[in-house]
Amino acid sequence: MNVHTSVSEHTSVQDAITTLNITGDLNLGMIVRSASLFGISHFHTLHKYDNEKEKIIKLLTEFSNMYTLIFLEQHPHSVPLVDFRRRVPQNKPVMFIVGNEGVGIPRDILNHIPGIIVEIPQKGVGRSHNVSNSLSILLWEYYRTDFIVEDSIV
Repeated sequence: MNVHTSVSEHTSVQDAITTLNITGDLNLGMIVRSASLFGISHFHTLHKYDNEKEKIIKLLTEFSNMYTLIFLEQHPHSVPLVDFRRRVPQNKPVMFIVGNEGVGIPRDILNHIPGIIVEIPQKGVGRSHNVSNSLSILLWEYYRTDFIVEDSIV
């Protein structure tokens, strides 16, 4: 169910990424690459949600005690990407959670586990961005202030 991997020995933050039911090598590879580029220290993959629902919910509940959970999902209670950063408490690391492109993050997780649900606004045609691209956009928005040097972005 849970594969835990340290992304890099040279990470700069204690934040984490968790994927739910994402199995494609390309998406997982791009997600791990983004995690490494942003200095994220931990990466978790959770599979077989339908078969291990209770275990996964229990694990995510435990994670919510250690991290501020940030779910990337289209949801009636989501906050726009540009507004979410100010809602994140600074007293503990964050865990970014993304779901399968077909079904996303299951509603019972979003409705019962505390966290911030973030949505990337869209203007064009289509349901959503690719999951790995979406996560990269979210990571950039979260960490971009770390790259500000003398009033300019590096």
